[in-house]
Amino acid sequence: MRYSFRQLEVFLAAARSESLSRAAERLAMSQSAASGALRDLEQHLDIRLFDRAGKRLKPNELGRALQPHAEALLQQATALERSFDQRAAIGRLKVGATLTIGNSLAVELLAQYLGLYPEARVDLEVANTARIAAQVANFELDLGLIEGELASPDLDVTPWREDELVVCCALPATLWPASGRSVTGNWWRPAGSCVNPAPAPARPSIAPCAACSANWTSAWSCATRRRYSGRWLRGSDLDACRV
Repeated sequence: MRYSFRQLEVFLAAARSESLSRAAERLAMSQSAASGALRDLEQHLDIRLFDRAGKRLKPNELGRALQPHAEALLQQATALERSFDQRAAIGRLKVGATLTIGNSLAVELLAQYLGLYPEARVDLEVANTARIAAQVANFELDLGLIEGELASPDLDVTPWREDELVVCCALPATLWPASGRSVTGNWWRPAGSCVNPAPAPARPSIAPCAACSANWTSAWSCATRRRYSGRWLRGSDLDACRV
């Protein structure tokens, strides 16, 4: 392209005011810079756009013919730049979250985001850690919020929150036997969950067996109340489920 948008701005401002000094003032430029821009435009296109009489500029026939085209081009460029700015600030955000985060944390976080960017659009996908990681790696999601440990050379994994595991069981119950032997009974965990019922460091004798799986906190709490199971709960689960 043999011209710049700045040169077109100088051309239009000079055509409207018929004065290069007033055009430079309107565009917050020095008069020498405005004169150079107009001169370069005419030289690069090998045309003359003005009839000059002293310090006065009068658009010639070619200048008057090109003026509406230049105005339309600048309007389109301004609209395009505004659209780029809006897309960069808003856009559509695709977020993935594991079950506990989706139930207890994600909605509040997204509400805060929408409060800052009310024109934004957010899609929330709830799945297990493995699926969320795969979708982020395949560019199906922009961001994944997971609970499990993840090591992947294709993803940037950043710790973002600390949580704790607690045990949820029906009462009355003797959760830790005096003998220190293994806790027996049925333990439920979500399919594909990072909540692995492995022995806890503080209780090396605890070896619960994950006999069943389910993907709903309400199912776990119901089973626990009916004494069908115990289960590992994340601390943030307790905000959504009180047993």
